[in-house]
Amino acid sequence: MARRMSIVAVLVASGCGGQPIPAVTTSAKWQAEATPPVGGVSFVWANGPADVYVYGGDGDFLRSKGDGAWRVAPGVPSNAGGRQMWASSSNDLYLVGEKALVARSSGNDEWTLVPEVDLQVDLDGIWGSSATDIYAVGQQGTVVHSAGVGSFVAQSVITPTDLLCVWGSSRDDVYAVGKQGTILHSAGDGSWVPQGSSISGTEVDLYAVWGSSKTDVWAAGVGTILHTDGKSAWEQRWTASQLPDAVPDTTLRTIWGGGPSDVYFGGAFGLLHWDGATFSRVSTPAAALVSLYGTSATNIYAAGVDAMGAQLVIHYH
Repeated sequence: MARRMSIVAVLVASGCGGQPIPAVTTSAKWQAEATPPVGGVSFVWANGPADVYVYGGDGDFLRSKGDGAWRVAPGVPSNAGGRQMWASSSNDLYLVGEKALVARSSGNDEWTLVPEVDLQVDLDGIWGSSATDIYAVGQQGTVVHSAGVGSFVAQSVITPTDLLCVWGSSRDDVYAVGKQGTILHSAGDGSWVPQGSSISGTEVDLYAVWGSSKTDVWAAGVGTILHTDGKSAWEQRWTASQLPDAVPDTTLRTIWGGGPSDVYFGGAFGLLHWDGATFSRVSTPAAALVSLYGTSATNIYAAGVDAMGAQLVIHYH
């Protein structure tokens, strides 16, 4: 039986101070889709335009063929809740979560637990360059790696800080980010080099990392957006002081983009967009967002809550 848990949503208004970003832009293409109740939504994943997953707060999944219709699919046979998902294909899916949860599915709505290293920590992020090169990260600086043979092996990381997200442009260019401004990089050789707070210029928690390529990588967290070209030091590109009005929570939790001039950042106050030159707020039916994922620049899903705090899935198409 999947774990039942509740999600508390914090509704927000907008920020103050500094140079304001451009006024809110309205996009008629972001539309809410009706979904069965699953106790809130925590992340979204798409294997393609016709194979979309959303993980629910009660441990079940929502699945869609991309036609606007959603059905409830069974979750993982575990008391541990899921935190993130990744797939090498529509028939090779992984889920990581609490208590070192790692589960695998062939896309048939059945999940099996994967043998794990002897861990007692939560795993918060997962990413792979292929079916034979998969990373998961979590509490206390945990990084585990799989060659796709059915088990994960711990790698040595020199930080006790919780890691919250992992992403790479290729098997030899992988980033992990986490609390207190932690940024780590690996060349895929099993070792990790800190590019932490002294380089990133911030000690705030970082919840997301994503890039369009090796030379265009973004990280985001509490009131901040950072960028690197993969060669130079991380630069701060945006802070919450650029919001035109004060917001109670400036946390950004998710990043996804269609290219270097088309990047979205979702969080507690809604959605930001980078067009290659400026950031702007985007008006959507969501009051807060926790996850973004797309299959193209014109087919993007986001999960969060509406103004009443109810679960919400929105679709840009």
